[in-house]
Amino acid sequence: MIHTSKIYREINRIGVQIKGLPDYWMGQARRISYDRVGSAGNTITEGRKPVSADMAILLIYQPRGLLESLFLQLEHLLSKGLGVVIVSNRKVLEHDRNRLSEYCHLIIERKNIGYDFGGYRDGILALHKRSIHPKSLFVMNDSVWFPIRKDCDLIDRCRESRSDIVGVFYNNKSKFPKNHHLQSYFYRFGEKVVSDSRFLAYWRKIPMYNDKRNVIRNLEIKLTKNFQLMGFGISSLYAPEDILKAFKNIEVRNIRPVLDYYISALGYDQNTFWSAYKNESPKGGDTHALPIDVPNSRVFFHFLDAHPEILIRKLNSPIIKKNRDKRFVAQRKAIIEGGFLKEIDAVIQKELINWDR
Repeated sequence: MIHTSKIYREINRIGVQIKGLPDYWMGQARRISYDRVGSAGNTITEGRKPVSADMAILLIYQPRGLLESLFLQLEHLLSKGLGVVIVSNRKVLEHDRNRLSEYCHLIIERKNIGYDFGGYRDGILALHKRSIHPKSLFVMNDSVWFPIRKDCDLIDRCRESRSDIVGVFYNNKSKFPKNHHLQSYFYRFGEKVVSDSRFLAYWRKIPMYNDKRNVIRNLEIKLTKNFQLMGFGISSLYAPEDILKAFKNIEVRNIRPVLDYYISALGYDQNTFWSAYKNESPKGGDTHALPIDVPNSRVFFHFLDAHPEILIRKLNSPIIKKNRDKRFVAQRKAIIEGGFLKEIDAVIQKELINWDR
């Protein structure tokens, strides 16, 4: 018998898809219109930093004013030898623009058309227009705090990778391989990709959606497969297998708070972790049987919203998500109450503590 809640979820899913159809159909027309007249309203500001062999496009959207963590991120990128193009999906105040120019080669201010991919596109096309051809191109947005530690080696690991395109996490939870993808808040495109004419052609032609679901479904998810079909190699710094390994290595004394988080914050049933809960006490359950339970669940597909014991301590993640969805509110609460703040940069500590107030 089908539960009523499942029927409602399916009806809602179909309704959401139907609602997004007009935006889907308008995507290419919106791009054409934007290229003809819309982009004329963009503000371009020359920064004081030069072009570098490796460049970064950093997409920001900070309607309440620029965060100090943004400048922490810019300092980090500069310390790694990257030249930076800032693309802001809204106007910034003059004093903020002046401050940004000290860290950047270029600042592009635009309307929030096409979400992150629309901003990525403008940054990439701007580099081409200026005949800037980087050896590697890092493309990222400010939906995450990065880097959360001063000794972060994310950029170094990407440079060391032999893959043509590198992301932070490879999401393969879908039963359909065509939907397996690198998450879009961070990419590194290598020289082989950036120098290929198909790279620029791809970005020229992408639709500009104003429905975030269309951006995720038709751009974020499809980008990975599109470039794989072009013959480029893909890799990520983290995969579900790493999360599974982290689960197996959690100390017994720490396991119950982690499992409680997955039940209360992510909606897992207690039966998912039956071995650890069967005797209703931290010591009574057989936590050593968790390696049997966990692979049979979908827990290890959670990277960004993983418990901080896994994300921060076991995986040494360089990022934390800023999203205000209840999952990430619960994650920030676990970071604060679980003693993980001390492992995070002081600038980000302050923002994270006040983020949900």
